Amino acid sequence: MILIKTMDYKTICPYCGYKSTNHETLEGKNKPKNGEISFCMNCGEVSKFTKKELVKVNIEELKYCTREEINDIRVAWLRRKAIENLK
Repeated sequence: MILIKTMDYKTICPYCGYKSTNHETLEGKNKPKNGEISFCMNCGEVSKFTKKELVKVNIEELKYCTREEINDIRVAWLRRKAIENLK
């Protein structure tokens, strides 16, 4: 997993409205491409890149190995959130 910083590609999470220029994609490319998966670091939801925006995705329609990777990311995200809340 690679943190991708692309200042020219701003996205808005379709779940919480968080605006981001840092993208965490499962593919690890320099620029998100149509169909790549995104994980919102603000709300923890998963969406998919299109040419223009992020759209909601049904996780159950993704490949099993992709769902497993998303679950691992979500567990790490929840742990980070819990640690932040303890401070």
